[in-house]
Amino acid sequence: KSDKIICAPKFNSKLSDRQLEVMRLLYEGKSDSEIADKLFISLNTVNNHEKQFRKVGVHSLPEFMRYAMQNNLFK
Repeated sequence: KSDKIICAPKFNSKLSDRQLEVMRLLYEGKSDSEIADKLFISLNTVNNHEKQFRKVGVHSLPEFMRYAMQNNLFK
């Protein structure tokens, strides 16, 4: 029942599932408008989610991309 719960904890519980989904799509090279269309949210909501990368201790989108790549967040 507890298999992989302790050994594979969810990455950074500071980000919501939706924020992680937006970050994953950004990481994959999607534009803000493509993300908004895909997730059925406004561009403003996409932009607000993008700002949340600060919760993981980075301060820019390129820095988040490097962080995601180095930590294999979306593989």
